[in-house]
Amino acid sequence: MNVDSPPGRLDEPGTPRERVILQQVADFCRAEVDPLCEKWEQEEQLPRAIFTKAGKLGLMGLMAPPALGGLGVSFTAYTRIIVELAQHCAALALDIATHNSLCLGHILTFGSEAQKRTCVPPLASGEWLGAWALTEKQAGSDTGSIETTAAPAEAGWELTGHKMFITQGERADLLVVMARTGTTASGKKEISAFLVRKEQVHPVRRIPTHGMRASETSEIRFERAQAQLLGERGYGRENALATAAASASRRSPLALPKQRWTPRRATPASAGSSAIRWRTSKQFNGSSPTRPPNSRRRNC
Repeated sequence: MNVDSPPGRLDEPGTPRERVILQQVADFCRAEVDPLCEKWEQEEQLPRAIFTKAGKLGLMGLMAPPALGGLGVSFTAYTRIIVELAQHCAALALDIATHNSLCLGHILTFGSEAQKRTCVPPLASGEWLGAWALTEKQAGSDTGSIETTAAPAEAGWELTGHKMFITQGERADLLVVMARTGTTASGKKEISAFLVRKEQVHPVRRIPTHGMRASETSEIRFERAQAQLLGERGYGRENALATAAASASRRSPLALPKQRWTPRRATPASAGSSAIRWRTSKQFNGSSPTRPPNSRRRNC
């Protein structure tokens, strides 16, 4: 995305650079999204090409640093851009928000420098699509119920298990996946985060949703999938809750402590469900977080 002013953080709302970016996003949506949004909803599919075009505009690496190919905007500018996208196509806004704040945000906040150098540039350019896989049939905000397991292997780790309601779970090129890696000294499940490539994912089914039908929501499984530890072993739960809470509370994931984040005066359910309510309410252009009757939930 080319702008006249120098790159930097957009901490002041309404700066000239922010207005230029927002105008470019609005122009992009009118030209590339508005004519096709209804068709995408009917077909229940977003074309891969729209993410490639969004990547060229900088929308797939909004908060990633310019040194890694990102646009490097502030979280204030990021939220305004997502709102602009949602006014034109809620499904596209959902997928781009998940890609940026959950998958990319998790890697930028808790990944090693080597992982950032490897993963961030293709994610920020739109060459790769990202997904974030926490939810299971019996485990959503309750991360302690996760059954997907990870075991040490010669070349890293191997994951086995199922994930449910994963946005872009089937088509994503790179997934951040939460899995059990053992038991803590207190007898609780030890949860860690992992990077998993697309070829290690087995799609099970696409899950129909009440709205934003063009956005893919999937059930996926892993069978001894090759994986790479992301962040510190045993802190996947804390890091996942930090990433989800930042997405829901309008804070940049990059402002979070790097490893041992613990939610203050919040339960796991409250942090995770806030993110779900935010995404659901956006679709209906209202402030109420209540889902419509008979709708399917969307987790990540």
